[in-house]
Amino acid sequence: MGNWVVKGMASTANRFNIDSDTFTLRIKIFVYCCIAISFVKFVYEDIEPFLMRDSSEFKLQDYTYAFSNTLDAVAWIGLIILLDFETYFLSLNTSKTMDIFRAIGRYICYAIIAHTSFWYVSDVQDYDNSENNPLLITTLQEAFNNGYRLYQWNDTYYPITDNNLDSLGSGSEWFKYNKGIVTDRKGIDRAINYAWSSAIEMSLWLIIMILIEFKIWIENRKLNWSTLSNIASQISNLSYVAMLGGVCIYWVYIGQGYNAYDEFMWVIGYYLIEININDWREENKEERLKMV
Repeated sequence: MGNWVVKGMASTANRFNIDSDTFTLRIKIFVYCCIAISFVKFVYEDIEPFLMRDSSEFKLQDYTYAFSNTLDAVAWIGLIILLDFETYFLSLNTSKTMDIFRAIGRYICYAIIAHTSFWYVSDVQDYDNSENNPLLITTLQEAFNNGYRLYQWNDTYYPITDNNLDSLGSGSEWFKYNKGIVTDRKGIDRAINYAWSSAIEMSLWLIIMILIEFKIWIENRKLNWSTLSNIASQISNLSYVAMLGGVCIYWVYIGQGYNAYDEFMWVIGYYLIEININDWREENKEERLKMV
């Protein structure tokens, strides 16, 4: 996958009469701008339902859960910038202080990602518990009378008011899965599938990140471990394909087209990191041949 992507980018660059590095830089700027726009959207999507809920009894974990999408985006953006810098400029002799700050930054990003990964797994358990322990109510009116002010459907939150009680949800089974949030049978089924897909998506990204770190470790030490590095690249490629051919298609199928678009942008962004590593590997290979 890596070779034909690189060749395709080089061919496209020649068609527009620009060098490959300039073309890659332009793609990178475009992808980063798209990711920045998505970040603003995710912040808004966290703030909107938060303001609709009663947060007077919230604890720290409630706040981190409420803004888990924002924290997750901050960590992934920070990580892609740090990895891009490291894989593109590491052939230069950076200072020890810079290396330490860069390492600390990555550890912080990974800690935040671990935190949000915990919430993804927790979501699966919460939805499952909600399904097994539905509210003892049969109408949205009862939920409203019992203090529930948000209705959730397809990862979107709708405020419950006296004016829309008849238009939100359906059926006689209602489920609570978070403070002040309620949904119906269709909503809980969709939420369970959404949570599982998010957990699978996160698992694929963690595999990719472990392999990227492993390949950086190899190239940083100029080790001639081409077989292991190639195996790691093939596993990464399979993970990217699973992301595009599985997760993105599922997002589109359930009506989450923007999530599919966002996923696609992140895949491109991190695949550019893979290209940096491949270029770095070739440079190290040339250095070893000169020493023979």
